[in-house]
Amino acid sequence: MKKLLFTIISSLILCLYPVNALAYDFSVNPFYAIRSSDEYLNVKDTIDESDTIYFGWSRIVRDSEGKMVFTSDRNAISKFDINSEYSIPEPIGDMLPNEMRKVEKPGGKNMLMVFLNKINYDDGKVSIIEFLNMDEELWDKLIIEPMISKVDEYGFDGVALDIENIMDTFTTDKYDDKQNSNLKEKYNRFLKELKNKLNGRKLSVCVNMPEYDGYDYSYIYDNADNIILIAYPYTHYTTYSESDGVPDLIGKIKEIDVPEPEPYDMVKSDTDKVVSILKQHGGSAFNPKKILLGITLQVNGWVQKEYPYGSNVYKYYEKASSLGADSKFNISSLEDMENINVPGEYVLESPVYKYTSRTYKKVVQDGLEDGIKKIEYYYDTPETLFEKYYTLLGDYDLSGITVWRLGLGGSKIWSDLKSIFSSNETYEELPSKIDVPIDKVWNVKFNMPIDEKLTSSSENISVLDAYKNSFPVKLKFDSNTNSVNILPVSKYSKGSIYYLIIGKDIKSRSGLQLSKPVIMKFKTIE
Repeated sequence: MKKLLFTIISSLILCLYPVNALAYDFSVNPFYAIRSSDEYLNVKDTIDESDTIYFGWSRIVRDSEGKMVFTSDRNAISKFDINSEYSIPEPIGDMLPNEMRKVEKPGGKNMLMVFLNKINYDDGKVSIIEFLNMDEELWDKLIIEPMISKVDEYGFDGVALDIENIMDTFTTDKYDDKQNSNLKEKYNRFLKELKNKLNGRKLSVCVNMPEYDGYDYSYIYDNADNIILIAYPYTHYTTYSESDGVPDLIGKIKEIDVPEPEPYDMVKSDTDKVVSILKQHGGSAFNPKKILLGITLQVNGWVQKEYPYGSNVYKYYEKASSLGADSKFNISSLEDMENINVPGEYVLESPVYKYTSRTYKKVVQDGLEDGIKKIEYYYDTPETLFEKYYTLLGDYDLSGITVWRLGLGGSKIWSDLKSIFSSNETYEELPSKIDVPIDKVWNVKFNMPIDEKLTSSSENISVLDAYKNSFPVKLKFDSNTNSVNILPVSKYSKGSIYYLIIGKDIKSRSGLQLSKPVIMKFKTIE
């Protein structure tokens, strides 16, 4: 049986046939936390009713009596409570955002996120160890019952448990072996107790990647409605120590090994490890749609300074947040990155450790305060997030992404994320191309005579940018070679991603057509 086939010819490479299918349909589920109210109003219309919002309005903290308790109070409840931003916010008008969403999009799921991370207290105690060594009676009284009461009071659909940085054992002299061991099993006991008490309400569980060995992925998979794999932060740096011989720099950042929060190959490697564990555990009943990949819009800014000591000058780094809230260079959001008027550099590979990066960097060297040599910002855009995660989600058949957080991107960022991660069309995908000239003319050649009227339509052959906006091209059909040249009306932008689309409605003169539309991603030369 004959089929309509084609080739896409470039000056260097001849690509023949489609290699795998892509389904453009992933959920984009935001976290609402840390002063996100204003942003919510700007982006609420871009969040579909089918998506879930995780409202980070509560936390587990150590109270003034030294007990670990659940709270959503706006004010710190003790000197140990350093995360009071995870609290019920002021209403917008007379309604909280989750209540507003219930009215406007009654089918949308709203989860109460409960946050706890590892804190080393001044008295030597550790938050995670204190929490996991509570007995079930105290868990119920001080944490679970108040948590469920808050879920019901504010009409949430369930709980998203975000307890981060759990190890099976921590390095500490404060606790005996019984207290500081089998923490993974103790966390399982807490999850079991919470699941029973939720009584049918939803439970999502955030987990760190395998570097943190306190998560029993299989147990969590069996008991939670979904798992959120936190694919950040991978940021890593070393600090000055006594052996460096510069006393005033001890504890300061010496070298930054991984300056960005989510390098592609590290995320991919760890995702593969977790999914492999769950596949082996679940067998034929394994459902990858229970898994969401947690990504971030956080910007990492690094301030380089110099310190003269003896006959040498030593460089060291501080985080951009150290510049203070009033500094225009204290940047944490993608929206604010647009105000940094220097070119963005696409970073494919780290110059220090040769990991695959796929992120953007801006370097500021002018107009800085005295003592600052430069500031480097590492950040993702919807384009690089797509480039990192779209195929990865498809390869593992995950249901979508969660995004940290509202407040780190404007309405355009969220609209773009929704646009590029969600679609109902299914494509055949050709191998991607890189280093494509900005004046590239593509040639599409078919294996039989085709209907010229259909081929010359921009609805059937088109180029889109990374945000699925149409990029103007001209089509020139050659009946002698059964081919179409695709010429850009203006040059492509350097270092940018585009998609060449061949529609399925193209037909041969005898009526044969492609079984699916075809897509080819290409990235222009820097």
